[in-house]
Amino acid sequence: MTFDVGHARGCPWVQEGRGSVVDFLRAIPTPILASHLYFVERDDTHYAPQTVEDMAPTLDALAEAACDFWVLELHSLEALEQTRRVVDQYLATRRALV
Repeated sequence: MTFDVGHARGCPWVQEGRGSVVDFLRAIPTPILASHLYFVERDDTHYAPQTVEDMAPTLDALAEAACDFWVLELHSLEALEQTRRVVDQYLATRRALV
C-alpha cells in the first residue's frame, strides 16, 4: 500500500488526539511500499513541514516498515522545496548516525 502522511495527520483520529501518525502507520497490517510525504492536508491543500522534527518520527517509522520509496506530494514549488530541505536534512542526520 501507499501511506499518505498528510492524509494520516489530517484525519479525525489523529486530529482528535486518539493516536499519532506513527501509531496509525504501525497499525497497518500490510506492507507499505511507498509514501506520499508532506506535513498535512487541509482544505485540499498540502502543507510542507517546517522543521525536520515535524517529520522525523514518521520517517523513522517508515524506515522501520522498510518503506524506502517516498514521493514529495505538494502543490507549489515553494512547498516542494521546503519539504525537500526537511527530507534532505533528515537523511543527512540519519547517515551521520550510521
